[in-house]
Amino acid sequence: AVSNPEQACAMVASAQNIFQRSFSLNENIRSIYANLDDRKDAIAKKRDSLSKSLWVGVNFLMPEFSRLILKNHLESIENQGCENFQASLIVDRRILESHRAEIAHDIAKSKKKIELREVDFFNYGINDEIVTRRRLGEVVGDLLNLNDLDDAFMVVAPNEQLYSNHISVLVGALQRDS
Repeated sequence: AVSNPEQACAMVASAQNIFQRSFSLNENIRSIYANLDDRKDAIAKKRDSLSKSLWVGVNFLMPEFSRLILKNHLESIENQGCENFQASLIVDRRILESHRAEIAHDIAKSKKKIELREVDFFNYGINDEIVTRRRLGEVVGDLLNLNDLDDAFMVVAPNEQLYSNHISVLVGALQRDS
């Protein structure tokens, strides 16, 4: 640069021109959006091909009756983009006795197949009063004994909500790790 300042200035100008042409915000945005739909389709196809080979049993827990919990569980089921899962709404048997028609009515509106299962979330006394809450591990153990066809087992708590790709992301992770 000291021995040939004109050549150094020309090189700097050339470098600035290349940088402005290739690294501008507009150019970066164009690069990001070029073929974006094709890249998204390729990712979805890869994800879908992975997720089709693994069957997931998804158990939505409802130990106590709540319209909001029922609504959120049903929305979580409807939101799933993948099809290779069996949704089961797990309801305490005493709640099911008093709310079966209401729950069945809401399940019938679903586009997805939802199995209604009963389990004891509580230990009951002689007069059907709740004596104690059963430990979650015991309840899950009961569900595992009922489950014989699924490759993966998943539990969704009453306060949880699933989004559109939740199950397919889980399946992809399980398949990569196996």
